[in-house]
Amino acid sequence: MRKIYLGLISIFAVGIMATAIAAPTVGAVDLLKGCSGVSDNSGVCSEKNKGQKGVTNTVKNGINAAIYVLAIICVLMVILAGFLYTASTGDSGRIQTAKNTLMYAIIGLVVAILSFAIVNFVIKKI
Repeated sequence: MRKIYLGLISIFAVGIMATAIAAPTVGAVDLLKGCSGVSDNSGVCSEKNKGQKGVTNTVKNGINAAIYVLAIICVLMVILAGFLYTASTGDSGRIQTAKNTLMYAIIGLVVAILSFAIVNFVIKKI
């Protein structure tokens, strides 16, 4: 069981590192050059994203990142529940544990999807 947890944690860590490496390249602006040479519809340098909108977008991005992490954890828990169910070998206690893990993981995934939709809807209306 410990090996399964360590394997899931290492997969999660690799995913986080890949996201951290790839994220700065999306919509990157050279801080020394400012917004020169960036198209007007980039979203980073447009006038509508300055001031309060910039803070709102930053908060939205932070919340969305946390929701993405929660969704990834939920999917990993569904996979773990499958392993637990497969390894239960007919023991009713372990089967019930696997079923509960699956149920709570699915509930968590639904909550993550709904919270993503709600946050983006509310932020868009601000």
